[in-house]
Amino acid sequence: MKRLLFLVLVLSIATGAFAGRWGRMVEIDANNLPSTSKNIISKYFKGISAVTFAAEWPNNYGVHLNNDYKLNFYKDGSLKDAEAKNKPLPMSILKELPREIHSYISSKYGNWALTEVEVKSSKIEVELENGNLEAKLKFSRTGQLLKEKIDD
Repeated sequence: MKRLLFLVLVLSIATGAFAGRWGRMVEIDANNLPSTSKNIISKYFKGISAVTFAAEWPNNYGVHLNNDYKLNFYKDGSLKDAEAKNKPLPMSILKELPREIHSYISSKYGNWALTEVEVKSSKIEVELENGNLEAKLKFSRTGQLLKEKIDD
C-alpha cells in the first residue's frame, strides 16, 4: 500500500512539473519574434516600437501594441489572430490572408471597422462592425466564403 501511495505521489509530482514547464508563457523582447511576425507588425502597425508586450508560448507568440491591438502568431511567424481593443484593425492586414478574402471584404465591407481576424487550421474567421451592426464571416483557407452573418 505504501508503495502504491509513493508511486502515485511521484507520478503526480512528475506530471505537474512536466505540465508546468511546457505550458508556460515566457515574456520576450519583441526583437526576438520571428521575422515574418516583425514584418507584419512593421507593415500594418507602427513597427516594433509599438509593441508594449511580447511573449512566447509553446505553440505561438503573442504581442500587445500600445493597448490598441492584440496579435498572436504561429511559430513560423504567420498571423494566427488579431483583435482590436480600442480602435479598428487596419483593413490592409487582410492582405495577409488569401486574395479572395481581402477582395470580398474590401468591396462589400469597405466602410466597416475590422475588429477581429482568426486564422484556424481549416478556416478563417473575420469580424467587422458598423454602428450597431456586426458581421461575422467564415472563409475556407483558400478564401471561399463559407458563412456570412450580420447581427444588429
